[in-house]
Amino acid sequence: MLSAGDQPPSRSVHSTGRALALNRQTLVALAVAALLSRTGVQRARAQDDIIYRYENYQEDNGRIGITTHSGQFDVGLKPWLSLKGEVVNDAVSGATPTGYPLSPGVLPPNSEAAKTYNPANGYAQMHDNRTGGYLEPTFSWGPNHLSPQVSYSAESDYISKGLALNYSRDLNQKNTTLNFGYAHDFDTVEPGNSPYLANNQRKETDSLLVGVNQLLGPKTVFTANATYVYESGLLADPYKGFLFYDQPYLVWEKRPDYRNQEIVYVSLTQFVTPLNGSAEVSYRFYHDSYDVLANTLQLSWYQKIGQRLVASPSFRYYIQSAASFYHVTLPGEYNPANPASDPAPGTPTDFDGNPQPAGPPAYYSADYRLSEMETFTLGFALHYKVVDHVYLEASYERYLMQGMDGITPQQTYPNANVFTVGARLMF
Repeated sequence: MLSAGDQPPSRSVHSTGRALALNRQTLVALAVAALLSRTGVQRARAQDDIIYRYENYQEDNGRIGITTHSGQFDVGLKPWLSLKGEVVNDAVSGATPTGYPLSPGVLPPNSEAAKTYNPANGYAQMHDNRTGGYLEPTFSWGPNHLSPQVSYSAESDYISKGLALNYSRDLNQKNTTLNFGYAHDFDTVEPGNSPYLANNQRKETDSLLVGVNQLLGPKTVFTANATYVYESGLLADPYKGFLFYDQPYLVWEKRPDYRNQEIVYVSLTQFVTPLNGSAEVSYRFYHDSYDVLANTLQLSWYQKIGQRLVASPSFRYYIQSAASFYHVTLPGEYNPANPASDPAPGTPTDFDGNPQPAGPPAYYSADYRLSEMETFTLGFALHYKVVDHVYLEASYERYLMQGMDGITPQQTYPNANVFTVGARLMF
């Protein structure tokens, strides 16, 4: 699954990701449409379209699997009004880590947790269904475009409601577009089957974006976005526990109740005439108040083959540092009902011999998505023009993740296969 500094997870239709960023699917569609219709790069919105996609995400060894059906549309209703939206359904199931160490080697041999170690505690089975959607009209007058958006998603234990507003202005004979956006999500985290959460909790997210799309030439497009995100409320995972190794059972992880995130994204798309193909290079920088620092580099190539087919290999590399409060385990005992009464007994050091203060730290989490890690994604996609205005697409991605701290057991990190098929009608 996605890590701390990665793109927002697909647990819901997230208004921030939809309204405040130039969607990668849009970039792909423009690149492919440009290749299948004529040479060069199209920057502006192409034609009205309706899209259906099926995606299957499956982690190795019976871990999390997600089956997604989505339908999208983008149509012009008037010269000054267009409307787009999406409906998504995710079916999620499989084994997810609980926060219990997946190897006894990280526990001191004589600790209480080592004596009672049970690998079955490392995973929990989960099943859920998520349904959501968003609706976004765009009002245009002259070089100005205003796009309000409403979004909603629901699953058994999580409700998300979102409002967003994006404004863009065309300059320099439409060769430059400035983008400004704001979004706010109102989320409710419900107890569901959580062993830790007893009552509904709130989570709210505010996002601001400033960006530019620049046509550098008839075959070159540059995009740059800067985004600030502030989250508050319940940010701990209601299903993730933490093990203090002087006791045999998990307690609920504890994270700060706020999070600042700063994101910078740049991309360059270049049509290469001699090869009749298009290259896209993008870089994303991420930093947050958890002390996670992440970098993402993605390379994609769109190669036209004949008059109807485009083949698209891609490579994505992602690396992040660990959150300041990430630990696989810590010494001591902790009674969450009365934390002040339970200072950590025994040796005041962690498993690596580093000094530890008495009692539990202010925050702690064993969620591997907050650890130091890197991921590699290798992908290949085919886009085929069946007849005028009708396109088929299919893609495969291999997602590989590995830890880099030398402590977290490697079996904690999942690898996954992602298959996608879809159809697009443009009119």
